This record gives sequence, C-alpha cells and structure tokens, in this order.
Amino acid sequence: MCVRPRFALAVLLASCGGTGGDGARGADAGAVTDGAPGEADGAAPIECRLEVTAGDMFGPAAVVSDEALASLAPVIAASGSRALVAWHEFAEAGSRIVYAVVERGCVGEIQRVDEPLAQPIRPSVAATPDGFVLAYHASDGDLQRVRAVWLDAAGAPLGPPETISADDQSASYVHVATSGEATAFAWLDATGHAFALRGPPETVAATHVANTVDDLVVDSSPRVALAADGTLFLAYRNGSSSDQEVFLLVRPSAGVFQPKINVSQSPELLSDDVSLAVEPDGSLDIAWIDQDADDVNSFEVEYRRRAASGSLGPRQRYGTQGLWSWTPSVLPGLTAAWRTGQGAAGPFYFADGAAEPVAILAGEAGSMPALARTADGAEHLAFQDAATPRRIHYAWRAPAAEE
Repeated sequence: MCVRPRFALAVLLASCGGTGGDGARGADAGAVTDGAPGEADGAAPIECRLEVTAGDMFGPAAVVSDEALASLAPVIAASGSRALVAWHEFAEAGSRIVYAVVERGCVGEIQRVDEPLAQPIRPSVAATPDGFVLAYHASDGDLQRVRAVWLDAAGAPLGPPETISADDQSASYVHVATSGEATAFAWLDATGHAFALRGPPETVAATHVANTVDDLVVDSSPRVALAADGTLFLAYRNGSSSDQEVFLLVRPSAGVFQPKINVSQSPELLSDDVSLAVEPDGSLDIAWIDQDADDVNSFEVEYRRRAASGSLGPRQRYGTQGLWSWTPSVLPGLTAAWRTGQGAAGPFYFADGAAEPVAILAGEAGSMPALARTADGAEHLAFQDAATPRRIHYAWRAPAAEE
C-alpha cells in the first residue's frame, strides 16, 4: 500500500527556511460574486505594484510576495472585477497575514492585517458583495482563536479583527465561505469541528459540530460552502493512515446537520484534499484526491455533484494521469486546478469544466494552487513555490472572448 507523507504544523513552521511539502492541506477555491469593475462600484483604484500578463492557459506567473520573507499557504477569492490573494509570511517578529488586491493583472501593494494577537497563520478568504472577508487563527497566549477581518474592494479594513470562535475552546485551521451578505466559518476545535454563521439569513455563534473526527490534525480541517438559500456544506477527510474517506455534512438554513455522507466511497484507499464550489442552481461540486484502486502508487482528481434536491451524482474523474496529484481547487462549472509530483513542488494541471486535464505554467513547479474567477470570466491562480525562502506566485487567464 502506498502511503502519502503527511505534514503536521511543526513541519509547516519548519518550512520557513524553505523545506517541507504542501503543509496544511487544501487551498481554498475562491468565491464568485457578481459585480462591475471596481471604480464603477465606487472602490478606490489600485496602485499597480506590478503588471502580470494574461496567458491562454495562465501565465507567465509573477512573484507577488516579499521575496525576502518566507511566504506560505496562498488563498484567493474574487469579488466583482477584483481578486484578493492572501498568505502568511514570516518576519523577524513572527508570522503575519498579508494580502494584495488584483484587477486584470494589476497587482496592488502588499497589505498586512493589523492583528494584536500573536502568530496569525493559515488564512482563508471569501468574497462579499463589496469586498472580502479574511479569516485565520492566532494565539492570545492561552488558546488559538479564529479571527476574521472584513475588507472593502481595495483591501482596506472595515473594522478591527474579530474573534469568531468560542472563548473556552482552542480553534484553528478555519475556512470561510460566503453567499451574498451571509458568511460561514468552520474550523477545528478541541474535539472536532465547529462552525459559526453571520447573517442574514441567520447568525449562529461558535457551535461544536456533533460529529466524530478520528484525528485532530490539519488534514482533517473542514471545508465549507454556502448556498443562496442558506444551506451550509461542511466537508472533510477522516480515517486511518491507510483508509481515509471524504465526508460531507449538510445543514439546511436554520436547521441541524444531517447524517454525514461518504462522498469518496473508496475503502482501504486514501482520499484527501477536498474542495467545494456552489453552482448558481444551488448544487454542490465536490472535488478531491483519491488513490487509484488499480494503481495504488497514483492519486487522481475525482469529483461528484450533489444536486440542490440532495441527490448525489456518480464519482467521476478528470482523466487518469497516473501521477501523484494534490490539492485541487474547484470553481463552479467544475473548473479545477491542481499540482502533481512527490516532492515539495511539482507541475500544475488545469481542467476547464469536466474536460481532460492539460498542463499549465510550463517550467513552473509549486504547490497549494488556489483558483478564483472574477465577474468578467477571468480566472486567477495563486500558488507557492519551493524556493528558499518560499514565495507566492500569481497568474491569470483572460476570459475566453479575449484569448
């Protein structure tokens, strides 16, 4: 049986010097919010720090992080005509959450979250109608806290960071999702998963999810998505070192979580790296990595669609590559990007909808790809490389009509 190496938090922190693999699992797919270009929405214009040219299939990629500082765990979301790329970097005083706003290849200045708690790390970002919400965890000296800050379309904070998690529980590895004005958070607490909602249509304080999680490690951290009707989707992987499955929990608006659904259904194989996207009709796209039953030395990207009615479609595959694949990032329409390889970095692949995967970013190698789509149809990709120190790269693909 082939066993993929797992990377705990200690390894992630050790990678400040430029070692280690994908680290914490799963880059976030960016939420999509309709809207007009930033200035038409009254947003402040972006001062271009650098210009990135679009490619037919992404590229060339440009480094958007501070090249003197180790930068890891990129995430991306799109609101209107703009995308926000966020990551954490390690300065002399410790880690901090940073981000840059991008519009049609114009990359703005690096901005830093003014966080009074210590060692903020592992960001997640989602779009709001007029900007973004950025979540992460940080330490108050006693416990890890899930924190969040709301930003306008130019990246300016709308207020100070807020604590989302419960006062008496450690909380880490948050994931955030939005739908219109609604925001959902999910994270690892002391005994499993927890979630919170900010309305409308409802506000729910930090609440433990009554669902057993075997191993409280970063690999089991939840992914969330939120439908327009308030349905909350929470997905994660769970199991042993030789038998892992991807599970899905569904909570109707103002309801309770229904019994978990085994999405991957691949006993005695390894399933991991789940990513979610909600379609306009309320159906849910679920993409993940699964070990190939016929070749246990390869890991393929698979997907299923859950209809708004609740029915779950068949397992399907973005083509059989015979490679080690990692961390797919999926968008509505089943568009997805992932990386391959067994080391700290590898080549990237892209599937436009359910089409066969194609190689992208020739000559580039990296990990943790994160994908988002702006309202004009452009697709934006962020990833980290394996340099010393690590760096965050950004590339984009113009809308099909412009290619």
